[in-house]
Amino acid sequence: MLTTNHTSLLLSLLLSPILAPIARSMFATIHASIRALRTAIHTILRDIAIFAIGYITVLVLVLALAQLAVLVLRSAAAAHVAAMTMMMTTTATTTTTTTTMGAGAGVAANVTFAVASLAALRGVGDGLSVGGALV
Repeated sequence: MLTTNHTSLLLSLLLSPILAPIARSMFATIHASIRALRTAIHTILRDIAIFAIGYITVLVLVLALAQLAVLVLRSAAAAHVAAMTMMMTTTATTTTTTTTMGAGAGVAANVTFAVASLAALRGVGDGLSVGGALV
């Protein structure tokens, strides 16, 4: 808190022809320093905000690309399972026809494998033996 003595000292500094220019330059320097500090703080805060926005944008883009990759992989897996199911169904039908025509025991093993593979693809697991392992 300024007292009367402080006020009179400031007035004498400002009004004195010798000390007035020194006091003015001192106050101007302090004011410029405060303004420069405020500008620096605003610049730092702006840079932090720009970095945060950029970081969040990149993160969102990476997550979107990851979701797209998962979607593509799921579609490819579904198409693969559908193709394998169709192939196994065709193999089982063809081999069954050959077996009824009397081709032998080797063809019967192929039928068992084809039916077991088809069951495994569909997730049935009906207990058919393929190579000694239950499917």
